Amino acid sequence: MKQKIVDNPVFSFYLPSDVGVEGEFRVGTIDSSKFDGNLTWIPIIKREGTSYWKISVQNMQLGNDSVSSVKEAIVDSGTSLIVGPSDEVDKILQILKAENVGGIHIVDCDSVNRLPLLTLKIGDRAFELIPEDYIMRQLGLCFVGINGMDFRKSNGDPFWILGSVFLRRYFTVFDIGREHIGLALLK
Repeated sequence: MKQKIVDNPVFSFYLPSDVGVEGEFRVGTIDSSKFDGNLTWIPIIKREGTSYWKISVQNMQLGNDSVSSVKEAIVDSGTSLIVGPSDEVDKILQILKAENVGGIHIVDCDSVNRLPLLTLKIGDRAFELIPEDYIMRQLGLCFVGINGMDFRKSNGDPFWILGSVFLRRYFTVFDIGREHIGLALLK
């Protein structure tokens, strides 16, 4: 970007969850044919010398239950799951009635369509994940795409990582020039 090879200092990810549909990584352009409506722009929290794209999260709910008091998340295309503080993820797993099988949390596949929405309030908008977004079906099992790990910022505060489980629902633009992230529902 410093060499001014690209006119627009952005990069974007299109990570569809549909089998057979190819994802896309673009530099310098935003393909608006990949998402519905307008992008919601969210300012990043200063990166403190890191390359993380950290944003403020006002609230996280599973159905009607508030499941997190942590107010920051990193948007990360290199992480497969949604990752958060273990105690808060445990709350989510309890609500989902997930069973721990060798460190992997599974739910009854017949119950997936009855599971609650996972809603993240980011900026002035609610970003919803339907159960089919955060539950992954493989080998006849239904895995919860949310995992607990106790990462901490340099000041000791915990944070969430919004990986591919989140990004498969939302087209994501990383705007280097304006230091914000754009999110919009995938088509």
